[in-house]
Amino acid sequence: MKPQSHPDKALTATDSSRKRAVHLRSRAGGPGRPAGASGRRRATGLAGLAVDSNGIQVVTATTDGGADEARALATAVRDRLPVGAPGAVGLGTDTGIIVVALNKAGRETGLNAASLVKQLLTGRGGGSPELAQGGGPPADRLAGTLTELPRLVRRR
Repeated sequence: MKPQSHPDKALTATDSSRKRAVHLRSRAGGPGRPAGASGRRRATGLAGLAVDSNGIQVVTATTDGGADEARALATAVRDRLPVGAPGAVGLGTDTGIIVVALNKAGRETGLNAASLVKQLLTGRGGGSPELAQGGGPPADRLAGTLTELPRLVRRR
């Protein structure tokens, strides 16, 4: 959108942008929820891309949105990994947030989501053994940071 020279028009553009953002949020299922059928399809698709890393199914990906959306997508992907198989999901956002989610079988191998986030982000971040997040890497280094997750779970 180009800058407006009239304050009234700028206000209208801002109001319109807010309405669009609210509309997009409602279509996306709101903060912290994957976007309806399309979000479920995306989660299922990502779970299908899991790679085996020393017996643990690992998914890494980047996504738009903030931490709420990344947490929702990470847990949705985690929940779609094969039942009983240890799994780890690492998602990064375009704002530099990394979220790691582990399923029950993954935690039973001794993995800890908070520890993995801290290892990925050199000590920054935290959360529970099941779900953790942290921030720090610039967006252009996010994918490279996430590629370390399979190596980290292999070392467990």
